[in-house]
Amino acid sequence: MSELVETEERSERHRQLLKKVADNAWSATWIRDDSGTFMFVNEAFKKLYQLGDQQVTDSKADDLFDEDTASEMKAMDKEVLESGDRVEFEKEFNVVGEKKYLKFSLFPIFDAPGDEKLVGGVAFDITGEKESRSLLEESVKEKETLLMEIHHRVKNNLAVVSGMMQLQAFKERNKKVQEKLLDSTSRIKTMATIHELLYKSSSFTNLKFDEDIKSLISSIKETYQSSVDLGISYDLDSVELNINQAIPCSLIVNEVVTNVLKHAYDDGDSGTLQVTLNDKEGDIVMKIRDDGKGLPDDFEERKGEDSLGMVLIDTLAQQLDAEYYYTSMDPGVEFKLTFEKGEAKGTGSYVNEKSAR
Repeated sequence: MSELVETEERSERHRQLLKKVADNAWSATWIRDDSGTFMFVNEAFKKLYQLGDQQVTDSKADDLFDEDTASEMKAMDKEVLESGDRVEFEKEFNVVGEKKYLKFSLFPIFDAPGDEKLVGGVAFDITGEKESRSLLEESVKEKETLLMEIHHRVKNNLAVVSGMMQLQAFKERNKKVQEKLLDSTSRIKTMATIHELLYKSSSFTNLKFDEDIKSLISSIKETYQSSVDLGISYDLDSVELNINQAIPCSLIVNEVVTNVLKHAYDDGDSGTLQVTLNDKEGDIVMKIRDDGKGLPDDFEERKGEDSLGMVLIDTLAQQLDAEYYYTSMDPGVEFKLTFEKGEAKGTGSYVNEKSAR
């Protein structure tokens, strides 16, 4: 008898300790049987559901809550018992006329002493967190809308400037001045195209360069309205670049394709431009090859003398920390650009960092 009494006392102490722990937990905790009767609840449960001093243990959900809440509780218990697995979810609950967002974790308890099927559960009130998240999402959406509007306006302003320059170029009688105006028009259009692609994309820091390069080259051809019948073939890997790499890379494409249209063919010629883009484990390789007249014999000597385009390519390649080559082919010329894909964020950090080296 002494051993039995001692065992019972020890069991009661353990029960009281577990109850103390449960009552001081900040999450609502409970156990119900398969009929919906509460076997155990802690103080946090009573506080969450505003039950006050009501007797909850041995009461059914139908006795404590309105019909909708009781039905939802029984439906959740049924799902857990039938699946035999833990279930976690967020749900909006009507607690004594007040809407609250609760996060639930329910789990089955099988073969408990004296009971065959029980459901244990914990719940957290995440109403404040949900409201804060909603406000944050609204704020982010507002900022995205503003960024979209900024890119849209910049694109429109650049389009107006390039349009005026193009109109001036078409009216210019001096051939060299006309070429320089068209070169500048093409560069401005390229920057406008980038802003257009940004406000149309789902990201304001990254561009799908494999898709955008086609739009860029199409815009360049439209600007020059060359008499050359130039077909273009593409072999492009899926490549996403942050804006700090996409801008200089796009401007390099503009310079290279512009040089092809101006120098690779004679008026009335036809040709093919092959554009490839590969991502080799983070190393980006872009090739632009024409089948035109090829490089002049004194290309290396003349490369930086009078050509703003070559100076820009060299400067932009330095910003990308890239290597580039012009190679004579049979027929034509291949331009190759190689650089490491960067993860820098923002609108100028990458360029500034590279320029400072």
